Amino acid sequence: NKLKGYFIVNLRPWHKNTENLYKKINQVVSEIVLKYKLLPVFIPFQKVHQNDEELMRKIVEQSSVKYPFLMQKFDHNVFRVLSLIENAKFTIGMRLHSLIFSLIQNVPIIALSYSPKINNLLKDNNLEAFVVDIEKPEEIFRKVEDILSENIL
Repeated sequence: NKLKGYFIVNLRPWHKNTENLYKKINQVVSEIVLKYKLLPVFIPFQKVHQNDEELMRKIVEQSSVKYPFLMQKFDHNVFRVLSLIENAKFTIGMRLHSLIFSLIQNVPIIALSYSPKINNLLKDNNLEAFVVDIEKPEEIFRKVEDILSENIL
């Protein structure tokens, strides 16, 4: 029952339908952990104005399924974050920089789109297929399956 690697999760506070959104995201993370035996590594990018870490901890704590996870603080050591991302199976990201860092490291991404800048980044890199509408987080799991079916764990 050993873990077979990890994936990156980067979320940010979102003002619309918050409880439902994060509940669905947590269900997806739980499914990934249970089905693929992957460790979720949460990387909060912002503390001021919007506290990403507080949000991500709340999501994990409220989970009905208890799973192991790692919270890696982003301490402005870009190289540490890049090396962590480099060995991940994929990234589920909301913040633009989590997606840019994943692209730099050639790590598959699933982008939760809340802004045109996210859509444009993926479109510019011919990755529109990996954009998930913020209103439909349940689609994340299908994208994860697409990614992982191509890379046998």
